[in-house]
Amino acid sequence: MERFIDYLQYTKNSSPKTVENYSLWINRFIEYLGDIEADKVKSMHVLDFRISLSKQGLSQKTINYHVVGLRSFFKFLLRNDIETISPDKLDLAKIPPRQLSYLLEEEVQKILEAPLQFEKNRLKMLRDQAILYTLYGTGLRVSELIALHKSDIKLGEKQFSVIGK
Repeated sequence: MERFIDYLQYTKNSSPKTVENYSLWINRFIEYLGDIEADKVKSMHVLDFRISLSKQGLSQKTINYHVVGLRSFFKFLLRNDIETISPDKLDLAKIPPRQLSYLLEEEVQKILEAPLQFEKNRLKMLRDQAILYTLYGTGLRVSELIALHKSDIKLGEKQFSVIGK
């Protein structure tokens, strides 16, 4: 497992969040199975694990994330000459398409003006309003906005650089 995490970090250059998630998902599987050799893992173990996750109340989408993590882990093992189950045997469950809902213009306006109503400190109010307008106007993720530095902003050109998805 430790080598797989190193592989994700240093070979695949995966994001810290990806490494964290894969580690969580695979460790859940390892905890579920107990101390078992990789070559002893069978499809039924994975099926039982999926059923266990479902009984814990996890959504089908979240369970699929676990399976994706396991596939990646098993591919890594096979690539490194460690016998285990074929990742091709692990199918993902069908997920119904997401239902999108949109905010009405008035609802968006309420959100953008929320700092005016709830924040008494003028500087904090302006800061919060700038954050909301930036998120709404650019489509940035919150994590991308948090990672933004002053040096990334070019006020004269009305531009900023973002590294993210």
